[in-house]
Amino acid sequence: MEINVYNVIQALGWSMFHSLGLGACCYAVLYLLWLVCPRHSAAVKHNMALGMQFIVFAGFVTSFVYYYTHSGLAAVPSSTMPAEIFRLAVTERGKDFSLENLFPYVAGCYFVGLTVQLLLLASSYARLLTLRYSGLDPIPLPWIDVFEASRRRLGIRKEVSVYLSRHVTVPLTIGFVKPFVLFPMAYVNKLSMDQVESILLHELAHVKRQDFLCNLFKVAIETVLFFNPFIWALSRIIAREREHACDDDVMRQLGTPIPYARALVALEELRMNKAPVLSMAATGTKNQLLERIKRMTNMESKPRNMKQQFTALVVGSLVLFTLVVLFPAQPSNAGVRPAPQVDTIVPPADTTVPPALPIADTVKIPKEVRVLVKKMEKDTRKLRKQIDSPEWKRRVADIQDRTAKLTDYLHSDKWKSRMDSLQKMVDDQKWGERSMNGLHEYFESKEWKDHLQAIEEKSRDVASYFESPE
Repeated sequence: MEINVYNVIQALGWSMFHSLGLGACCYAVLYLLWLVCPRHSAAVKHNMALGMQFIVFAGFVTSFVYYYTHSGLAAVPSSTMPAEIFRLAVTERGKDFSLENLFPYVAGCYFVGLTVQLLLLASSYARLLTLRYSGLDPIPLPWIDVFEASRRRLGIRKEVSVYLSRHVTVPLTIGFVKPFVLFPMAYVNKLSMDQVESILLHELAHVKRQDFLCNLFKVAIETVLFFNPFIWALSRIIAREREHACDDDVMRQLGTPIPYARALVALEELRMNKAPVLSMAATGTKNQLLERIKRMTNMESKPRNMKQQFTALVVGSLVLFTLVVLFPAQPSNAGVRPAPQVDTIVPPADTTVPPALPIADTVKIPKEVRVLVKKMEKDTRKLRKQIDSPEWKRRVADIQDRTAKLTDYLHSDKWKSRMDSLQKMVDDQKWGERSMNGLHEYFESKEWKDHLQAIEEKSRDVASYFESPE
């Protein structure tokens, strides 16, 4: 495969600088909209921040395509691209300074950073597979009814699984096509049923909002535009408003924020006792948790939020103004095709980098683990189906009816009169003597002795059978 290295460097350099300017502009516009209309819901703010992030990404791609197609040199093999970037950096050093002199260094740093981001993304995916296939146990039976009731209350029609996990310290929601909720096993006996219901409602709200799919797009944009600080600032806003939107859904179902706030505090206390110092949790830091609780109870500080938004707007405007002033002084070579040079057409032979060896996939889930997890899911579905079936409900109703009838009979006058008659019969001395004489005569009779002899013969037959070679 052949690539125009000069085109790539020019397009990447200008696209990165334009991305910074567009990011500052989108960040400022976002906070300006919030200043003008501060009554937006958390869900609307989340969608607005995600949309701004997508606009920055689309601008980066568009700018790259434009500069790549409007400038260039002869094509070179892709295997010599690192050496060509280094050669261009050396040859540009002696020329008069311009913004484009920095592009070879910028391109080299970008590819190094992109490699690091891809490795981190692969590591996160391996961690996700570990959570998906190991350390899972079924939830307690009382939780199944609570979970299904919460799913129906939120109007979620797709099947959602829930498991206890030994590898998490906070509840998590994973998956889009077949989502499932992981609950820390260490907290099973330490939370009340009301607290469990609140937490499960929060995780199911993520499923209803399809936050996992949105998060995939966000992570992809962060990986490509890792150099842009405004992308990370927008990502923090997206994560914060995503949790706020789920909190709003939970409070709409519960009607009051107090039980849910208590559940978050209890979960945070358990996490702080269990989690290591450097671990990260869904509940965030103490300040973030306090802000969420204040927001739910309408105690958040409005002046402080307005001050933060105004500061962010001023900073974004200054960055945008700096970039606008900087760019006109650095003319672009877009549309001008430099004269081809011999050393760019024929690269040195010793710069050829041998192809990298394929990296073996070290993440492989054992087959028995996958079979066990599928069997657990199948058994859970069968049990859930049996419990919800009309036949099972009729059986339970029949048992309850018979129990009620038996209880009424045991407390009736008829039963009490029979018990009194039996007690009088037992207290009668003559009845006792007749009973003992009758038993003595039966045990001395030929019928009882023949019965004992038959039992002994059968016992000998059984013993001989078990001692035989057969």
